[in-house]
Amino acid sequence: MQLTIRTRLIILSSVLLLVLAATTGYLTQTVSDEAAATARAAAMLAVADEASSARIAFGELRYWNTDLAVSQLTLAEQKAA
Repeated sequence: MQLTIRTRLIILSSVLLLVLAATTGYLTQTVSDEAAATARAAAMLAVADEASSARIAFGELRYWNTDLAVSQLTLAEQKAA
């Protein structure tokens, strides 16, 4: 069975359109997944940043508490003498 040139062009154009639609759908899904992964990574980075700030603040608090304890001990020793 011999197809006319017009019929062949219509079939090939339809196949090309379906391939383009499928590729667009796949790429859209892939980009959406990557955007979601980027959002999760940003959220994890924010949590890590908060944890780092808390660690620094705790270290400073520990330093000042130690300094206060040493000062109070020195004052108590001076009063005892």
